[in-house]
Amino acid sequence: SFDKFVEVIDEKLEDYKSGINSLSNKLKILREQKDLTQKELAEMTGINLRTLQKYEINEKDIMKASYETVEKLKSVLNYT
Repeated sequence: SFDKFVEVIDEKLEDYKSGINSLSNKLKILREQKDLTQKELAEMTGINLRTLQKYEINEKDIMKASYETVEKLKSVLNYT
């Protein structure tokens, strides 16, 4: 039925949002574990400070970040 279809789509959307929130939280946790401020991480990676802030508060979708951005973050945060 259409109602079931909508229910399944809503569940998938929530799963997707949870995944994004999880990644955003992980970015903040990893940064804090390295004892870095957002400004320091921005300077070390060359990523705009406001962009990093938006990733951390999930205002910008980190899942849509460029490969280069992800690699810079992984390198500085020593994340595999």
